[in-house]
Amino acid sequence: MNSTRVERINSEIMRKVSDIIANSLKDPRVTGIISVTSVKTTPDLKFCKIALSIYGVGSDIADISFNAIVASKGFIRTTLSKQLDLRFTPELIFERDTGMDEAEKIEKLLAEINKK
Repeated sequence: MNSTRVERINSEIMRKVSDIIANSLKDPRVTGIISVTSVKTTPDLKFCKIALSIYGVGSDIADISFNAIVASKGFIRTTLSKQLDLRFTPELIFERDTGMDEAEKIEKLLAEINKK
C-alpha cells in the first residue's frame, strides 16, 4: 500500500482516537490528560499501534487510566469504524509512551547534581 496513504490514515486515526478518548469514553477510571503521541498502522491495515501519554496524575492512577482505555478498545474501535471510511478497521494495540516520565526523572537527577 502507498506509504503516503498509510501516513494519512495514521494521522486521521490519531485525531479520531484522541477525540473518542476525550469526549466519548465515559469510564470514570480514565483521568488525567491523555495524549495520543504516535500511531503506526501496518501497510495491510490489519493492526494499528497507538502510543498514549498520560499527564497530570501519579503513576498508579496513570496505570489505572491506561488499563481502562485498553479495556475499552472494543468501544473505541467500533466508534472509530463509524467515523473512518475504510473497508476494515485495524485491530487496535495500545502501548504506554513513557518518554515524558523518563524526561522528568532525568531533569530531577540533573537538578540534584547541580545542587551539589
